[in-house]
Amino acid sequence: MANTNDIYGYSRTAGADKAFSNEESIITISGDASNGQSIEANAPALVQNWTLQYANRVSELTELGSSNVYWVKGRPMGTGSLARVLGFHTWDIFGKYMDICNGGATVTIDTEPKGCEGNENKQKGVKIITRGTIVEQVAFGSAVGGVNTITNNFALRFTNMEVHHN
Repeated sequence: MANTNDIYGYSRTAGADKAFSNEESIITISGDASNGQSIEANAPALVQNWTLQYANRVSELTELGSSNVYWVKGRPMGTGSLARVLGFHTWDIFGKYMDICNGGATVTIDTEPKGCEGNENKQKGVKIITRGTIVEQVAFGSAVGGVNTITNNFALRFTNMEVHHN
């Protein structure tokens, strides 16, 4: 139903066909342990946010006496972060399987949204896969306030990224 009396002048339509949730998104980490056995673990409870970036470095060169611009392709590099609240679950997957000496791990983030009943198949998500993922930095923190929690943040680096649309 459109609201034509919106104080900002917007006319919007809401409905079950436009509702979705990403609350069932999952993070999976897999790789090979130092003993050669394959491992896989789903993300722990209380993951609060994640960010991934994949950049292709490009340098620009110019020459004296010319307006020519030359692009020099660099090597791609991925970085990211994952933040969680320490709580019920321990998750030592980073320490064991995302070690640089083990070649890093494969991280899969599946963001397939769920729609309302009767609308389940209309929503599209994305699956992001990073390979050679290692932990570059670990941080812990806490703040006083409404809820006293301890946070655990990880800075990640990876060598490859794939994106698949569901």
